Amino acid sequence: MQFNGVMLFEEEPERECWHEAGHAVMAKHLEMTVIAIGFSWPNGPNGEAYPSTWIPTDGFDKDSVAKQLVSGSAAEILKLGDFDIMARNSDLQAFKALGCPFSYDHYISWAVEILKTKHGALACVYERLMKERTNPSHEPFIDTDGIKKQKHLTQEEFESLV
Repeated sequence: MQFNGVMLFEEEPERECWHEAGHAVMAKHLEMTVIAIGFSWPNGPNGEAYPSTWIPTDGFDKDSVAKQLVSGSAAEILKLGDFDIMARNSDLQAFKALGCPFSYDHYISWAVEILKTKHGALACVYERLMKERTNPSHEPFIDTDGIKKQKHLTQEEFESLV
């Protein structure tokens, strides 16, 4: 099955929150650790903030990592009917680097089916991210990689929601 994407020209906070919730809930399903969900400023502290989910994937097989990478787009498809082409780009680059035997759309189909069974967790994480987006409970910080970040959900907060 082929999924259609849309090109967005303005920020859609709801879409961003569904996307990041999808990554996090899929990671939990696959028994990966969600260190945090929030924002990163990879182009410097005064640059644009990008929604981010910090999930180490070392030690997991290609199929699991592929499902986790496509799960942001899968959550958008499940909840909004399509996905943001630009938001998918970094996930798509990482997916291509894996060298998986199946297409990106094939993995999205799997991810959509898994996320359908995780509706409650997906909704809880989405709602919390929407709240944190406008009223963050954590201050921005400079991480060990030198990049400015802001956590909306820590590992403990995420675990308590799911």
